Amino acid sequence: MTRTTYRPRWVLLAFASIILLVSAADTGLAQCPEPPPYVLFPLNWPCPVIPTCSTQSGVCLWPNPGAPGQPCYCQAPNGAWIPGVIIRGVIIHGAPGTSPLR
Repeated sequence: MTRTTYRPRWVLLAFASIILLVSAADTGLAQCPEPPPYVLFPLNWPCPVIPTCSTQSGVCLWPNPGAPGQPCYCQAPNGAWIPGVIIRGVIIHGAPGTSPLR
C-alpha cells in the first residue's frame, strides 16, 4: 500500500475526533435549564446566569437592562426580596479573591 491510501483514513479519524471533542464539551452547558427571572439560586449554582443580580444569599437572572453596580433584587423561596447589585458575567464562587458583591 502506498502512503496516499492511509491519508484518507487519518483525515477521517481526525475529523471524527474533533466532532467527538466538540460534542463532549457542549454537553456540560446543554444540561443547564434557562433560569426564571428573579428566582434566587445558591452561590454555588453551576449554570451561567447572565445578566446577574448578585446578593449575599445567591444569584438570580436579572431580566432588565442595567449597568454593573446598580441595585437589583432576587426573590427567595419564602417570598422575601433580597437586595443585591448587578454584575457582569458569572462569578466563580469559591475561587480565591471572589465575592458575591463584586
